[in-house]
Amino acid sequence: MKEAGVYFVANDRIIDLAIAFLNSFRSYNPEIPLCLIPFRDDVGKLKSLKDKYVFSIFDDEVVLNKCDEISLHFHETITGHYRKLACWQGPFERFIYIDVDMIVLKDIRFAFDILEKYDFITSCSDIAEAEKWVWKESVYSTGALSREQVSYAANTGFIVSRKGLIPLDTLMKRVIEAKSLKDHMELYCVEQPLLNYLIVTSGIRYTSLWNLLDSDDYPQNYIEYWAGNGKRGLVNGMNTMHKNKPREIFLVHWAGVWQLKRAEVKLFILLNLFRLRKRIWTTSLFMPLRRLWRRYRYLKLTTKA
Repeated sequence: MKEAGVYFVANDRIIDLAIAFLNSFRSYNPEIPLCLIPFRDDVGKLKSLKDKYVFSIFDDEVVLNKCDEISLHFHETITGHYRKLACWQGPFERFIYIDVDMIVLKDIRFAFDILEKYDFITSCSDIAEAEKWVWKESVYSTGALSREQVSYAANTGFIVSRKGLIPLDTLMKRVIEAKSLKDHMELYCVEQPLLNYLIVTSGIRYTSLWNLLDSDDYPQNYIEYWAGNGKRGLVNGMNTMHKNKPREIFLVHWAGVWQLKRAEVKLFILLNLFRLRKRIWTTSLFMPLRRLWRRYRYLKLTTKA
């Protein structure tokens, strides 16, 4: 059993995202234990990288199959996004989960210290314009959740928590409860509504780094930055402004902006037809801050973690 570590979910289809993430993570966090949770079974290429980046692979088939089963309660086909739930069943007593469409720009051990006072910590929450990515407006009419619980509406790309706080033996009961709100969930964001429900109805302490800004509990005051804002939100290199104060960025997140555009798919078909390109690129050529992402995708790490 390991005291603290970091999980990420990926498979070979998004290996370019995974490599950029791994290069950035190991640049700033060379010693923190790291564990891959397979998004699907196709992780052969990723397995070949585990010695270079020093990560283990979560292989408890009972847990992974249960996560896949849960996904079918909300979607017509199995989706590996729900395998994030394996974090609470894994080897780390304290853990951080990070989405693989991020790059990490800081030592993240500070996040473990916040678990002294809170049980679930996300990066961003309680942002009015982000609520639409978790809940539909109709959820208020159900009375199932308080306004405070709904407005939490956390981005679940970065989660800090502890093993066992979402136990496997009671998880299905909680899932059935959450399923009653399925029609009020924004399932475009896949597992995000369910995770929010599990957190805000847990009866234990939850918060976000966003809410802890300028508090004694979070002296670092780092900010997660959405790449969709492009360069216009950046000041002095990799800082941004919030509440009229410069904030250092510790994560850049390409959620919703790294995927291929329809025009790019059509372009590939044309290039392939004339035998000018055999494989389609895995991230959009027009993704914002692509130069920053490419810096880490093609970074040559000089030392092992």
